Amino acid sequence: MKIYLAGPEVFLPDAVQIGQAKKRLCAAYGFEGLYPFDNEIVASPAGEAEPVRVAPTSAYGLNVTDAAGNIRKFVEMESEIIRMAIARYNGHMSEVARRLGIGRSTLYRKLKEFGLEGDVPAEEEESAIRKVG
Repeated sequence: MKIYLAGPEVFLPDAVQIGQAKKRLCAAYGFEGLYPFDNEIVASPAGEAEPVRVAPTSAYGLNVTDAAGNIRKFVEMESEIIRMAIARYNGHMSEVARRLGIGRSTLYRKLKEFGLEGDVPAEEEESAIRKVG
């Protein structure tokens, strides 16, 4: 049985080592662990004898191509990058904005645009409203 092992730890600096440890634990119990940072995924589509090799994702699990191999829309990747940054910097929106190279008001506008307001810790949101309002 295969188990997909993705979780919030994929945003940690030692995510690859964590994934390897999880895969060893799965193997000890007779399971195959699949982690987002595996070098490649080998799949045999129905009706095809030859496996298809899928390229690895970036260090933070961001795919720039869709399942068909086409480049994803920028707005989809932008939304994903913002979510990753919020998780990486523990919801500290000033740090998220600084690291993304945008202003806080732009960050909050994008959160609203992408429907990600729920990803913001309440105290950060209130602080931003006081500063902007």
